[in-house]
Amino acid sequence: MTRLPVAAGATLLAGSLLVSPVAADEVERLGAIPREHEVKAAPVFSPDAKRVAYAAVVGGQSIVVVDGKPGAPSTFADSPVFSDDGAHVAYRAGNRTGRRAEKWWIVVDDETGKSHSWVGPPSITDDGSAVAYWAANGVTLARGTGIYTGGDYFVVFGRKRGKRFSGEGDVLTPPTISPCGKRVGYVAVKSRGAWQVVVDRKASKSFPMVGGPGFSRDGKRWAFPAMLGNGWALVNHRGKVGPRYDSVGTPSFGRASRVAHGACESGSWFAVVGGKRRSGDYAFVGGFVFDAAGDRLAYRANVGGTRGGPALPPGMPPEALPMIPGMGPGVEGGRWWIVVDDERVGDGHDEVGDPVFGPDGRRVAYRARDGEAWRVWCGGRSSDAYDHVSAPVFIDDGQALAFGARRGAELLRVTVGLERTGK
Repeated sequence: MTRLPVAAGATLLAGSLLVSPVAADEVERLGAIPREHEVKAAPVFSPDAKRVAYAAVVGGQSIVVVDGKPGAPSTFADSPVFSDDGAHVAYRAGNRTGRRAEKWWIVVDDETGKSHSWVGPPSITDDGSAVAYWAANGVTLARGTGIYTGGDYFVVFGRKRGKRFSGEGDVLTPPTISPCGKRVGYVAVKSRGAWQVVVDRKASKSFPMVGGPGFSRDGKRWAFPAMLGNGWALVNHRGKVGPRYDSVGTPSFGRASRVAHGACESGSWFAVVGGKRRSGDYAFVGGFVFDAAGDRLAYRANVGGTRGGPALPPGMPPEALPMIPGMGPGVEGGRWWIVVDDERVGDGHDEVGDPVFGPDGRRVAYRARDGEAWRVWCGGRSSDAYDHVSAPVFIDDGQALAFGARRGAELLRVTVGLERTGK
């Protein structure tokens, strides 16, 4: 790797501690994107930012490039995903012919899996030992529509297939793997208007609409948003229904009974922790994260944004928009903040990524965009500006940050040392 000089710079403020870059701060060059590569989306960095991959089109063919090495060409390939330990990478690819004989597959570490008539994008366990994805056999692509018809859809997790469905579920969203890597959950349709959340092979009660599940760290608990009448509520693994709101977001689990999620009433979004509403009045909230101890909570929040996004299905109330699988929150404009224990951090940004706690739970870092420039922030001070940055990770026992960055065609790993200088 080529080591590049770091621009003079950024003092970082974390909680009540002032922390500054130290002499070991450096930028490492991981590689560069060749001119002939038409990159589909932002490059994807491993969580430790030591590896980088991206999907590109070259000469009319799709390829995925991992650590500078291009994979086999196909007519379609998605951006890849890394395992949490950074040692493994997975993506889907396929040859789209418009005929019944189409073949799609998942690639894991250069190994091509079993082909199907169609597959969805994968998720991968933290240790990379298994991937989960939707697959279908016997489907046909209707010419000129991009819509597949017929066949059976099912989730593959490791070497096991799940229950078969009609294909009307949330098949374009990767299944959710529990943090322990032993369970998989996803949204499926039992029959028209009867939506379920399936965990392993056990399906929930049917609802008019549901959102994807969230798991506790040990995988023993999970919960998901479900539509009940004109409102939404969180339903846990035992079938217990929580308080009703106009809309409800996917939950995050802390210690004991601490479960956090977003909820909406009369157009205002706020955090709900342990079934109780917290302070705040936002256009949207999401990305709930607990610290390692499961006590402190951080999340993203938008102020001043407006509801936008795709049109609703016929008869669906506007409040349902954030929870329709694959449609997202639909918030446009406004300013985004990171909120830590009910207090906003910094001055707001055009866009923010999910917050990241340091190992001791005292520091919170996140990536943010202002205009065209991306930076990593820790409290009120930032790193240098880049065209793109990945989520930061605390390294060296929490005394430094690392993240991936793109500057022009250059792909970089940036580290920022954090030094405690006082309380």
